[in-house]
Amino acid sequence: MASVVSSLNDEREKRLRDFFSKPVRLHLLYTSSVHRADVPTLLSKFDGGAYILALFLPSGSVRGGYTTKSLNYRNEYADEHAFVFEINEDAARRFRVLDAAKAVAIGSAPGISASRDTVQFGSCLHIHSEKLRWCANFGADATYGTGWCEEKQLAVHVELHRVQELEDVLAIPWREVDWTEKTRDDLRKQLVSCELKLESLSRVKALLLGPVGSGKSSLVNSIRSTMYGRTVHLPIIGSAETAFTQKVMGAFGVLADTRHAPVRRTDVSQSVSVALTSYDIRAKKRGRPTALSLCDAMGVGEEGSKDLTLSDALAVVRGHVPEGYKFQSEAPITDATSGYRAEPSLNDRVHCVLFVLDASKVESYPDSLCSALRELRTAVSDLGVPQLILLTHVDQVCPIAKEDVKYVYSSRSLQEKMQNAAELVGLPLSFVFPVKNYISQLSVECNADILLLSVVNSVLQAVDDALEDHFPGPIMEFPSEDPVPHIEEQDRQLSRNMSQLDRRSEAQLLNLFPKPVKLGLLYKGRFHGYEYNTLLNKLGGEGKCVIIIYLASGPVRGVYLSEALSALTSDNDAFLFDVSENGATKYPVLEPSKASVVSYEANLWQFGDSIKMTRYDLRHVSFCARDCVYTSTGWPTKNSQPCEIELHRVHGKFRIVCVCILDTCYPTIGGICHGLQDTRGDDPFVSVLPDSARDDLMRDVVSFQALDKDLPRIRVLLLGPAGAGKSSFVVSARSIMYNRVVHLPIIGKAAGGFTKRLMSYEIRAEKGGCPTALSLCDAMSVGDGCSVGLCLSDALAVVKGHVPEGYKFQSEAPISDKVKGYRAAPSLKEQVHCILFVLSASEVGSYPDSLGSALRELHCEVSDLCEHLHVYREKRDVMLPYSGVPQLILLTHIDEVCHAVHEDVKYVYSSRTLQDTIEKAAELVQMPVSSVMPVKNYTSEHSVTCNVDILLLDAIRHVLNAVDDMLEDQFPAANETFKVEPLKP
Repeated sequence: MASVVSSLNDEREKRLRDFFSKPVRLHLLYTSSVHRADVPTLLSKFDGGAYILALFLPSGSVRGGYTTKSLNYRNEYADEHAFVFEINEDAARRFRVLDAAKAVAIGSAPGISASRDTVQFGSCLHIHSEKLRWCANFGADATYGTGWCEEKQLAVHVELHRVQELEDVLAIPWREVDWTEKTRDDLRKQLVSCELKLESLSRVKALLLGPVGSGKSSLVNSIRSTMYGRTVHLPIIGSAETAFTQKVMGAFGVLADTRHAPVRRTDVSQSVSVALTSYDIRAKKRGRPTALSLCDAMGVGEEGSKDLTLSDALAVVRGHVPEGYKFQSEAPITDATSGYRAEPSLNDRVHCVLFVLDASKVESYPDSLCSALRELRTAVSDLGVPQLILLTHVDQVCPIAKEDVKYVYSSRSLQEKMQNAAELVGLPLSFVFPVKNYISQLSVECNADILLLSVVNSVLQAVDDALEDHFPGPIMEFPSEDPVPHIEEQDRQLSRNMSQLDRRSEAQLLNLFPKPVKLGLLYKGRFHGYEYNTLLNKLGGEGKCVIIIYLASGPVRGVYLSEALSALTSDNDAFLFDVSENGATKYPVLEPSKASVVSYEANLWQFGDSIKMTRYDLRHVSFCARDCVYTSTGWPTKNSQPCEIELHRVHGKFRIVCVCILDTCYPTIGGICHGLQDTRGDDPFVSVLPDSARDDLMRDVVSFQALDKDLPRIRVLLLGPAGAGKSSFVVSARSIMYNRVVHLPIIGKAAGGFTKRLMSYEIRAEKGGCPTALSLCDAMSVGDGCSVGLCLSDALAVVKGHVPEGYKFQSEAPISDKVKGYRAAPSLKEQVHCILFVLSASEVGSYPDSLGSALRELHCEVSDLCEHLHVYREKRDVMLPYSGVPQLILLTHIDEVCHAVHEDVKYVYSSRTLQDTIEKAAELVQMPVSSVMPVKNYTSEHSVTCNVDILLLDAIRHVLNAVDDMLEDQFPAANETFKVEPLKP
């Protein structure tokens, strides 16, 4: 069948595959254009598995049925997963089986005596052969509830496809993307509308670096294709035995001094691009250039190869290398090179580096190449240039991504590839972007465009974030982008994607389940309509759902079902419920076989006698007090029209047996408690956090102000071992404020720690906004006596304020008064006002004893600073005693030690594992448990989430409160002008 092409075009096949809850692939087994048109021939193709029978009608529409049964050994088949469908130009509809016992049958056509000459899906779809031509009969029935008109179609084309469910698929994508045309248009508009506000910056230059054959030049082609709406063919890509492009000159890519070697179709052995070439990305064909320019260069090679060297790559990043320079590995770039820029401007420099890696080779790159890439990444980071990783050829390593790249974040194998790419270069997973270049297509695709445009906009945001600390005022603006949609549209979108269930009611409902679960909204009546079949289709044939009925009078009622709605099997776990101001009540099922019943004669969908709904208008609901199927509810017997109906899928949160959940909450957000509260562990945050918790915490952090001019900022020093997540905490704090994940060139992985300098980072209330009172200071990682790291004397010098900003630590040369910029008499604003010991939850139990000793010694020395440290006040020539620096512990990577917290960080205080880990962290530094604040940094995500923000903001608020408490006794308002604006309660 390899040479036979299905009549399903791409659009129809996509609509057909969308009927399934998981990615599937269709394999053509039978087509009437090739095979004999009779039932025996068709049935002979059923060889085990699941099948789609498709009928192509003269009108252009497609009807058919799906079954998981092999129809070649008996006449009747019960199939609870069966459905029939109809696809036309306007829509695609699926009708799930309602009476599974009558799903599929092999029978006789009217007037024909043979017993197996008709394939029947209930009474709504029959096909049989007349004179070797396929005929079909359609009609309405109760088995599927189609409502099709009675009709007979002659000479229909028939195909049979095997449905293969693709393996390696996550139930929920680990990154959420809205794969729609609107998303593509919005991303394109964001790029086109970006305006550079910095006079010294006319274009953002992104340099593509990567091994030979990774797809750097193809990426340029692909991004231009995305902007032009068609595939572009530039003379910059290909396979060559020697160099394909020798030299490119001019702003418009005019070729000069170009030699072409014979093209080979084998693997690329040397770089195709050997000259530094810049390509403007235009809004449209012959349109104005956007803010982005992509720079292509020679491929990075192993040590000793003839590819791009480290020194040449850094010369390009610094801006010394002229446009069109032809790289020569035997002749590195020097100040004697023709066109060399000795003092490059900001425009001449590279503003972002994109490491381009091949997904099909990321695990097989030689160690020497990996070392070269990590060395390059470290050197570029020292220059303050942001870096991202692009993973190309994702469609070559994952079948589901090849079918449709929208599954790129649903593939376990691709998730592993991205993690490997991150580890190879030494950057967090959130810095990795999968893309699919246009190398075989002749037209662009929406989902591939979304991936490519996401990269482009992330580059601009990363550059904006990196330059923010060096230039005052706005760097970039997006005038045509409307970050806050029209209020009516915003409300409509929010109400479509958000449940009407308030947080308190949700908590009460979730507490009815024996183990923690979460709800996923699938259906809202006001947006999807109130028909039974519509609701059924939204569930996708899977069980474990909650149907919620909102009454106009206020209470919420509904039913939980653990089996698929279309199945007529018993449901032992079903229950009814009601939720009101007085609490939630559960009414378990007494007769499981009648938990959910659809009556076609009475046109009802009923759950015992307690709830009855009209199938064609679910808003017509009646309740009854007495019931023999469920425990009697006592609800008043009456008809009612609810204000809304919702369907939620119920996700089990803890499927791994090692998860241990506390029956009580330990402790709570909003204030650190010293004991265990009498709170259920199912959803501990809900009872202590209102809907506005994140906004309230944000408001507290932003409103905290030190009014004395001697202390404009609260300086918080991050101290901890290598890899604990100090720099990631800085990035996460900014991500919260900007409401998106920030990519700063300050984090990565390196032996002995990534950060080598003392750097301070202001935390602004919003992008381009005023700084808050918080300034986070990052420093070299703490050593343990065996490894190179920050020594005790240097750490204390930083705390006392002697060390200048940007100082590069040298373990072999401790800080002294001979250091350039050393502050002999530091002011209050130059000192550190709080210390955060940053520890990894995944490592806290295995840190070496020497590190524990170093941390404890550092804690004790900082605590003793009250005896030696004084505050110099410029207003008065006096020295005031200083009571010491408050110290707290930040426990990161909490999602790596507890599967429950990995699912949702709101369970952080319900996990016995994390309770033990928090106590170990406190014991390691010899500090109280109340000083430990667990957080999750943004290291793999591309978007922020509410509960992660709450943990991070709560930690920041505790830091500010600790400094406020310390300063309160030192500078009373009666004697000094220093005062701190109190936090709102």
